[in-house]
Amino acid sequence: MKLRHFYVSVCLMLISILNIHAQTSVTLTEAGTLASKLPADLNTVSDLTISGPLNGTDILTIRAMAGNLKVLNLKEASIVEDKVNSYRGTGNNANYTQNNVIGDYMFYGMTALTKVVLPKNVWSIGTWSNDNPWNGENTQVEGSPKTSYASSADDTSYPGCASFARCVNLTVVEFPSTLLYIGPKAFSYCIKLPSIAIPEGVEAMGSYTFNQCTQLVTINFPPNVTDIKSYTFQNCEKLANITLPSGLMTIQNYAFDGCKSLGKVTIPGGVQTISTGAFQNSGLTEVVLEYGVITLANNSFSGCNLLKKVTFPASMETIGGFSNTGIKNILFAADAKPKEISAGAFENCDSLETVTLPNSIITIGERAFYGCDTLQSVTLPTAIKIIPKELFSQCKNLKSIDIPEGVTEIQETAFRFCIYNHRTTKTNQKYPSVN
Repeated sequence: MKLRHFYVSVCLMLISILNIHAQTSVTLTEAGTLASKLPADLNTVSDLTISGPLNGTDILTIRAMAGNLKVLNLKEASIVEDKVNSYRGTGNNANYTQNNVIGDYMFYGMTALTKVVLPKNVWSIGTWSNDNPWNGENTQVEGSPKTSYASSADDTSYPGCASFARCVNLTVVEFPSTLLYIGPKAFSYCIKLPSIAIPEGVEAMGSYTFNQCTQLVTINFPPNVTDIKSYTFQNCEKLANITLPSGLMTIQNYAFDGCKSLGKVTIPGGVQTISTGAFQNSGLTEVVLEYGVITLANNSFSGCNLLKKVTFPASMETIGGFSNTGIKNILFAADAKPKEISAGAFENCDSLETVTLPNSIITIGERAFYGCDTLQSVTLPTAIKIIPKELFSQCKNLKSIDIPEGVTEIQETAFRFCIYNHRTTKTNQKYPSVN
């Protein structure tokens, strides 16, 4: 019986020792000394809290724990400048610590991490980049800015931020209130990250910031953000309804491409142009375009097959980007005076039945209504001079179209494969081959 108690006591002691190793708190008085404060076997530490200064040598130590470190609390730590010890890369691709900056690739690919608490005085995630508007004020390392561009598949080559990219088990990130900037690809491929609470002080984010965060459901947009960069939320498949900041001015290419769970979005009037592919292949069911939006670029909403209705405001001038959507009605504000329907604007919109275009429109691009299988009736603007190639090609159920007297040219294939025995107005009897 006593022997059994002895074994139980030994087991409890071993468990206690393991827990001490698993949960470790370290206070540093000198940067570069983290390794001396930790167990020789870094893999025994899964929960680490650090206070005090950290430089490139210390970041290397943390990166050496990548296989087992799950929780990293740096709230009371401070990252200090170190121009000597690179924590990643060599030569021109070397990464060095800067004061109060989460550097490029600093925690890249630390696959065990589930929770990170950032230092309370950090102002930037990512160092030099053209997206970073504060380089001159807050960055101490000398030299020319590094470009932030890299393709979504290429986040291992140098330019870029990617500070937490491919931390595939990361679920919690706590930001400090001092944060101003989140750099390109900072959280790209963090595939288990469910939500992000960005501090109100953040004024800019880079391209691909949350690209491929497939479990991201909610995100708040700080009020000072004026630009959503290219590919920022691409393929965030669970990102649901979003509220864009009222001061937003640009939504760049493919920003919300592939966001399958988006329901409704209101585009603030300050966004004059919605760029190419901005919401393509998303799950949008409703789009509200506030007064001030002027241009919808090609493919801006293409592939949104749940999108049934859009009302264009009076400010709208160029309409494009609705190919392969479920749109049923094209609606315009009472005082809307658009000038152009872009090429392919409503191509393959299989649910579109009736189109009445405002007389302010003077140009319609090729294939604008190509393949609209259920389209039955069209009223064209009186100012139209040319009916371009394949404008209504493959509209197999088109029954009637009112062609204005001012039309001077119907181009080849404009009505190709419109097999229904449709009619034209009397004013167009001079065009016997509109079929």
